[in-house]
Amino acid sequence: MTTERIRLCLITKFFQPILAGGAERFRRYAPGLRERGIDLDVFMVLHPDYPDLSEHEVINDISITMIPVTNTYKDFPKLVHTTINQFQKPSRKPDIVQFYRITP
Repeated sequence: MTTERIRLCLITKFFQPILAGGAERFRRYAPGLRERGIDLDVFMVLHPDYPDLSEHEVINDISITMIPVTNTYKDFPKLVHTTINQFQKPSRKPDIVQFYRITP
């Protein structure tokens, strides 16, 4: 019997390799989630202070898509809008979307 995997998408300002409290917890939870049939995809800002990062990384089996922004806080709506556009692709469509540290 095959069980369909669940796709969990985390949208956050920071994630690995840029350490950030709650997002770091999600990174630590990822192996246990994967064992339970849940795959974690992360969308975060590509912070201008980290020029060595690319727009897509896979770190510890976590797909991390980074959206280039000029200002991490003012451009957060751009991250959300770009991420939602990515969901139009069947290969990127999540089952669950978790926003972390989002403000109005």
